[in-house]
Amino acid sequence: MRTESLAEVLPSLTLPELVDVEAAIGGLPTPLCTPEGDGEVRAAIEAGTRDVQALMHEAPLPHGLAVIGALVRRHLPRNDVVVERPAALSLEQSVSPPRGLRCVPGSLTVKGSLSVVAPLIVCGDLVVDGVLRDCGPQSKIVVLGSLSCGALRTTGEIWVLGSLKAARYVWGHYNDNVLEVVGTVRAAYVLSDDHAIEAAGYDVQHRPSPDGDVFDLADVNHTESLRKVTPAAAWSDEGLELDALD
Repeated sequence: MRTESLAEVLPSLTLPELVDVEAAIGGLPTPLCTPEGDGEVRAAIEAGTRDVQALMHEAPLPHGLAVIGALVRRHLPRNDVVVERPAALSLEQSVSPPRGLRCVPGSLTVKGSLSVVAPLIVCGDLVVDGVLRDCGPQSKIVVLGSLSCGALRTTGEIWVLGSLKAARYVWGHYNDNVLEVVGTVRAAYVLSDDHAIEAAGYDVQHRPSPDGDVFDLADVNHTESLRKVTPAAAWSDEGLELDALD
């Protein structure tokens, strides 16, 4: 099946000349693990920048992207987008500033898997029927609503201001980025391969211990516990094979 390019599906956005930053970001939470970015957005707004992609380039951290999303949500019409096939968002880095950064002024639903290799803001909910994959450090995903997917494989920055629900598993890899969920993570398994995963709460089917919710794949005891609750076909000499869990 052909993969849809989100850069072609989602148009570039432009904020109006008069924007109210204070009203837009009122009540917006602050991430626990990454710096605040509202100062960068304010400076770009004061300098006259209204192109949303340009703002995303100036304020690329999760909090800055969330501020931009809040401005879009307040000042532009809501537009929910449904993509009827697998989709991808890529970053074109051969030009300066790079192209491919996108903001959805509503919810985004993908009827298949979604691959993200660029900054993406979703002002509503993000629903992915298949596997959501990102690619750090190029990818940054900020969801102002909730995220629902078949499974999540992340190596980049993801900040979800609502809850995260994965039908199968959540897997984080690479130690320079973080998955942070303001609400609850719901999944069969939450797996960390040297990746920070922070959430207000967990509702998981399988856990490594009565007191823990996230399987640390570097911990021998956690790995042994995980083997007991996953199919034998999911394991090889190299370790856990995520494709078998799909």
